[in-house]
Amino acid sequence: MLLLTHPLTLINKHMNFNNIKLLIRRYFIKDGFNVIIGMTSIWLLIIIINSLKDQAVSAIDLDFYYTAMTMLLIIGGPILTSLMFFETSESSKGYQFAILPVSIADKLFSAWFISSILYGVLFALYYYFGLIIFEVLQNMGVNFKAISYSFMPNELIQVYFLGNAFCLMGASWFKKNPIVMNMVFSTIVSILFIGSLGIIFYFIKPFGMVSSTTDAGKTLSINDNITGFTISNSTDSMLLVALLTGFFMLVAFYKLKERNI
Repeated sequence: MLLLTHPLTLINKHMNFNNIKLLIRRYFIKDGFNVIIGMTSIWLLIIIINSLKDQAVSAIDLDFYYTAMTMLLIIGGPILTSLMFFETSESSKGYQFAILPVSIADKLFSAWFISSILYGVLFALYYYFGLIIFEVLQNMGVNFKAISYSFMPNELIQVYFLGNAFCLMGASWFKKNPIVMNMVFSTIVSILFIGSLGIIFYFIKPFGMVSSTTDAGKTLSINDNITGFTISNSTDSMLLVALLTGFFMLVAFYKLKERNI
């Protein structure tokens, strides 16, 4: 007789949210202060450079701030993610981490939550607090060009989450030099992915299944005229990111399980 198990029951078998809370607390006790100090230092440096770089002009442009903060999100997040299991590279620390009375799913989810959600929230606080500082400086007589409080585009946020999931998968694989290895690995995968898309585009183009357009938010449409199914980067990118993130997390789970972490 086939027994169907409710999905929440399956999740509870592998994940314990009290354990996840304790793992997050453990990370902040162990590394949280260093991460906050590092982010604060970079953030202050960005503000100082942007405030001083155009003193000769009538109004200081904030393009440097927006660009540098974008890099802090897109690059800083994956770097932090790559180091989530770095302690396993040392035998003594790795053993202590491996024998923690929590499941692999607890460890993986807490690592993702810290490096993607909490880092993203902390970044947003720094981002907007920096804009408030520019407002205060402007009221004190420093002239800035129009200060925009709009956040990052959705596409960048999707890249952030996808890149973090990819690097978390890499962190589960690479014990030594995870940042460098993730950079090399992501470069190879990107080349293979772009090459595969190019090959697919080359072979299906003669059949009229591909059309390019300059419409806002849409650069490529792959249309199956038989089924009527259409894939466009404007409508399906979030679903694609979610599926790829789930796949990367699944690979990371089984790799951590293989390593008995």
